[in-house]
Amino acid sequence: MIPVVRKRGTYGYVTADFLSRSISALPNGVDYIIHNDSVIFYHGQNQSFIYISIIDDEESEFAEKFEIQLTGATGGAVLGLHLVSQITIAKSDSPQGVVRFLNQSRIILPNPDTPMAVSLLLERTGRLLGETQVGPGCQRLNAFQ
Repeated sequence: MIPVVRKRGTYGYVTADFLSRSISALPNGVDYIIHNDSVIFYHGQNQSFIYISIIDDEESEFAEKFEIQLTGATGGAVLGLHLVSQITIAKSDSPQGVVRFLNQSRIILPNPDTPMAVSLLLERTGRLLGETQVGPGCQRLNAFQ
C-alpha cells in the first residue's frame, strides 16, 4: 500500500487519478500489479491508498523500480507539488548465489610445532550468475582469542 494524503481540508468526496511508469520493474503481473487506478477520499477522510501487489517469481533479480504519478483530481481538489513517487522492489534473493562453509564454521586446532594445512570447504548455492571471488580478507581472525 502506498499512502496518498489529502491536505488542507477533508470536505466532500474527492478522487485522485494516477498512472504507473516502469523504470526497471515490469507491470501487469510480471513484477507488480496495481489494483486500482484512482484513490477515493470520502468526506472527512484525509488519507487513502494505492494498492500494489509485488509478484514473487522464480527468477533471481536485482532491485527493480517503478514510479507512480498523480495525474488528476476531481471534486474540487487540486494536485499538490509532490506528484511522483519512486518505488523500489528489493531483491528477494541473490542472483550471484550464496557462498557458505560445508564443514564446521569454528575449528579448533592444536598448536603444532610444524606448519599444518587446514581445508575449509566452500559451497556456492542458488543462482550462479557471474563469477564470485572469495578471499582471505573477508574476516580477520585474532590468533589469541
